[in-house]
Amino acid sequence: MKNPLITLVLGLSLSTGALAQVSFSFDYSTATNFMANSTARDSVTLSAGIVSGYFTNYTATITIKVTDLNDSGSNTLASASSNFSESSSAGIGNRGIVGTKILGGSDVNGSTADGSMNVNFGIDWNFDDDIASDKYDFKSTLIHKLFLAIGFGSTITRAGQDPF
Repeated sequence: MKNPLITLVLGLSLSTGALAQVSFSFDYSTATNFMANSTARDSVTLSAGIVSGYFTNYTATITIKVTDLNDSGSNTLASASSNFSESSSAGIGNRGIVGTKILGGSDVNGSTADGSMNVNFGIDWNFDDDIASDKYDFKSTLIHKLFLAIGFGSTITRAGQDPF
């Protein structure tokens, strides 16, 4: 069964992808599951291209340090976040390094990764666009996680409802 959301988002991304100026660079150096799985790495690249397509008026290269685990007993699919500079103030308005760089801020962390992402390979993932009902959609999960690293948030619950 094709995932219509991924198909729609991918179609929109391909139509605007040539304009995208935000790019992602992934450091897999300690991610052994990713290093052994080129399909997973290709899916990360496709997911990042979709996210980049939404930022056509911005220029930045975002470096993400990727780690992974293999824990079939965990309920965690993946996580992602932005790093913060030591000079960042606490509270509202602190975007983190990823969001700051996209919005034209300086590269305050130099060669250190701007953000991080951890993926659980103990989950039964589907890496293509035909998502079986008993598997998780790898690409849409990573799209969601990359938006979280940028600074977008969500209060949608597992059941798809907003608690407010």
